[in-house]
Amino acid sequence: MKSKLTNLLILLLTLGLMPINFSNAAGLATSLKGKILLQVESNGEAWYVNPENEKRYYLGRPADAFQVMRNLGLGISNKDFSSFNGYAPSRLSGKILIKVEDNGKAYYVNPANLKMHYLGRPADAFKIMRELGLGISNGNLLQIPTVAGETTKNKMDQKKYSPPLSYDDAYKAVVRIECSNSDGSTISYGSGVIVSPTGVVITNHHVVSGGTGKGGCIGGIITKEDSFEPDYFFNLSFVTTDVTNDNAIGRIKNNFNYEKLLYVKNVKEMDEYPYLKLNSSNKIGQTINALGYPDIANGSIVLTKGIISSKTKINDYNYILSDVNVSYGNSGGAIINDKGELLGLATSVQHSDISSLTYILQIDFIKIQKLFWDKVNPTEFLKEELDNINEVLTTNGLSS
Repeated sequence: MKSKLTNLLILLLTLGLMPINFSNAAGLATSLKGKILLQVESNGEAWYVNPENEKRYYLGRPADAFQVMRNLGLGISNKDFSSFNGYAPSRLSGKILIKVEDNGKAYYVNPANLKMHYLGRPADAFKIMRELGLGISNGNLLQIPTVAGETTKNKMDQKKYSPPLSYDDAYKAVVRIECSNSDGSTISYGSGVIVSPTGVVITNHHVVSGGTGKGGCIGGIITKEDSFEPDYFFNLSFVTTDVTNDNAIGRIKNNFNYEKLLYVKNVKEMDEYPYLKLNSSNKIGQTINALGYPDIANGSIVLTKGIISSKTKINDYNYILSDVNVSYGNSGGAIINDKGELLGLATSVQHSDISSLTYILQIDFIKIQKLFWDKVNPTEFLKEELDNINEVLTTNGLSS
């Protein structure tokens, strides 16, 4: 991700789009109305400052950007459009023009020179917006208000959280999970991993299958130094689960309000949670480490080592094969590299008469799941959770 950001900054420098530094915060939105802004201190996220209300709109993916532009467009007749001869009058600077007599074709008026750019398909529109974008720092961007009700993206960029854990402290982000029936009896257990300071947790579906009906799940992590067992416990809300590909994504949430039971009472939520950085890069022969809570360890965290022996694909999901030693209860636990970065989840073990291999669900499964759940018209509750998942993807360079 660091190299990605460096390349972006070099590109912006070449194009003359280095972050602008405004001294007059009061007139910032006015001076930038109608422009496309790129967050060069983050991952180059794009925003549009609507000249009508001087508020910013997140452009997201190509389809999102195209829809924003069309929603904010100003209708124009073919006659008026033709009279502009490719360049709009200054009163239309920064606006989106919709040719209502020509199948709703959309054009963006570049404030820099008033030239009208045809937006075409969503991918074309997104490309134009990024090419015409103006670099801006996070601090200046945050001074421009968003529209009421719009979710501000990349909350992790707006609040200064601690960095992800290093190899030596990676175990503090590994969760011991227990899920129960509505009567409180434990029916499934295993491990999970916190992947965001806001408390996003990932694991295997079979670990939390007991808590996806009328029951619920709790998790525990180690917060004390020189300790091997969890000492801080919390409730877990799993909002995406995939039985076929054995994964689940949720969040630490001690005040969620729906049918699942709240087992841990009066828990003070942390301002931020320990978490691991994601890394989807790996190679055969690479040394890896497994962190989890196997049943044979009587509730203690366990680290084992191995190498990446091979790779495979199951149902279009990527798996790592390894000789790393895991056992019951390790499922959903962390597989990390020597930097403490999360490569995947220990998912299953396949045995033969003479050997065994651990199947590790590679970390890019989150991206696949996010794309799927984006299409299901989620409730407001689920949208909030998906925003947290999207922060994880964007921060780790895995966003679509």
